[in-house]
Amino acid sequence: MSCLIYYIRRDSFYPVFLISSSYIFVSFSIYWTRDILTSSFFLETQVFIFINIMFFSISCVIFDEIVRKFSINNNLELRDNISSIQLFLAVLCIIYIVIRVSSYSISLDSISKIINDIRKEDIVDGTSLITYLLPIIYVIWAYCLIWKREKEPSVTLLYIVLGFLLFIVTIFTTSKQSAFLLLISAFYIISKRKLSSLLLFFAFGMFVFFFFSFILRNGGDGELVSDMKKYMAFYISSPTIAFQEYYFLNQFPESSNLFRIFEKILNTISGSNNLSSLHRGFVNVGVPTNVYTAYSDYVYYSMGTSFLLSFLHGAVSGIMWRLAKNYPWAKVCYGYFAYSIIFVFYHESFITSISYWIQIVFLSILISSFFYKRKAL
Repeated sequence: MSCLIYYIRRDSFYPVFLISSSYIFVSFSIYWTRDILTSSFFLETQVFIFINIMFFSISCVIFDEIVRKFSINNNLELRDNISSIQLFLAVLCIIYIVIRVSSYSISLDSISKIINDIRKEDIVDGTSLITYLLPIIYVIWAYCLIWKREKEPSVTLLYIVLGFLLFIVTIFTTSKQSAFLLLISAFYIISKRKLSSLLLFFAFGMFVFFFFSFILRNGGDGELVSDMKKYMAFYISSPTIAFQEYYFLNQFPESSNLFRIFEKILNTISGSNNLSSLHRGFVNVGVPTNVYTAYSDYVYYSMGTSFLLSFLHGAVSGIMWRLAKNYPWAKVCYGYFAYSIIFVFYHESFITSISYWIQIVFLSILISSFFYKRKAL
């Protein structure tokens, strides 16, 4: 199906191609690491996931076609000079970095410890207010990449500096999610999204994956192939098998995070502090894991809920992909929203991160006025 969709759309970032390719990659990973995992990938689980992908794909194509008939070209063009906005981005990055490390004494030997301490603090106490800077940084950076590609394609010192600052920001978020959000959106914006360039994206993505796994997690046991296999099992294979063993075939005693956003709103209104943690309990499926794919949050209620939300996810994805062809704000939004499609076999981010997507949409529309102007008639 992936090959057929790519042949029709000629875009490796078409939502159906993304989710199909992700499933193929996860299936390959499960097969490769089967000697580590404690359970096989059962046929009924594969059929269930396939049906979800079909609901996603059908709705994506339908809503893509509906929007295509009504979308019109915008009457905007990029501004000639955005140096003040680029400087503002650099300042925001520096502010974020300084605030994140301000309560720690810094030395070359302590960087790894600081990162681990920040991560533990985020897990125990929840994300701090400073993280609300991240959507602003990400959206401005995405627009800068669009401007760079269309106005000044050559590499410049300014963008090397900005890229380095974004790299440091990403490290101090202590989150692979942030790294992949930036990587996916950057690839979507600056590449031609052909199949050949997808290999480069995949290779760099694996580099980011192993960087965060080996470096920030204090390395492996020294055997490269063995370490790669172990980390593939830990991060890529285990969520699907854990979903199968503890949600699909058996009712896991933990709840779903699907409607956590509403729980958060009620807690804010009432002034209480009873918000449940996003982090679930660990189970062992050959390797320890506490992530169970997006489908665990859906099937906790019913299979019908899973099919319905897959259909909704596909509809939103198809609409955003089509709008991104004509509207700059939608291009920025879809570059980040694609994360929710690619990582559906890791965790749920379509519904649970809805406040984040709303922030991205609002900021993308707002900030577009600084990068674009009306074309002269």
